[in-house]
Amino acid sequence: MSWETDPETGYLMVDGQRAYAAMRGGVLHCMVRATDQATFLQQAQLVGLATRSDPGQPLRPVRGVTITEIGPYVITPGTYDQDGNELTPPVLDNRWHVNFWLDNILVKLGNWEAFALTWTANGQPVDPMKEEEAIHHAGIELIDPNTVKSPSNMLL
Repeated sequence: MSWETDPETGYLMVDGQRAYAAMRGGVLHCMVRATDQATFLQQAQLVGLATRSDPGQPLRPVRGVTITEIGPYVITPGTYDQDGNELTPPVLDNRWHVNFWLDNILVKLGNWEAFALTWTANGQPVDPMKEEEAIHHAGIELIDPNTVKSPSNMLL
């Protein structure tokens, strides 16, 4: 398989098919919204992003993977009076938001290409939040980072 970034759209293409991810400096960036944390962790293990050293231990990212679990996302902040009393509650998206990155060594190995194409081929488009574009598959929305105008979490 081979990948490239489409010069016109900026979309990541794997074997000519759009992948809902971004490649920056040889690092793969993915953004997801899962039904809940358990769904994300299950899928992360299935696609090889995370593993357990022992059955009773928590999942840990594999070498070369950085995972940032954001959790529920504040869509509209709450308002508060001068004493800190809540006037209007925040509006939350209670799905489990996560960003993850694969370093350039894992990108070169190419194992990510199969799961990126599987998600793209089996995913269904979702109603966009703001301008972002995403597809839904197996309890997870895979968001194209190229369509997110104001990301709340980035690697520097």
